[in-house]
Amino acid sequence: MAYKWKPSAAQKAAYKEKMQEKENLPIVRSNGAIRKGCFVRYYNVNQGKIISGVVTNSSYGADKGQHTFTIDGTMIKGRNLYPNILEHKQGKESLTLR
Repeated sequence: MAYKWKPSAAQKAAYKEKMQEKENLPIVRSNGAIRKGCFVRYYNVNQGKIISGVVTNSSYGADKGQHTFTIDGTMIKGRNLYPNILEHKQGKESLTLR
């Protein structure tokens, strides 16, 4: 039998609070590609705060089809970044590779 983690009432309440905070933020759908040199500001659901920085590396894993970004030394998966973008300013590489 596999172990199943069950969050406590306090953990559920904290997560609910983070989700309510996220609902009040202006989430943006970017038309441009996110590549090296782009400025990104996004809401990190795990930490419950807004993080901003410049993309220093982006890679696409063909094996599993996952996009991964390095933003100021922190790695974040595309599935966690795309739905939480608050601001995106394209860098030179994104503008030239259209």
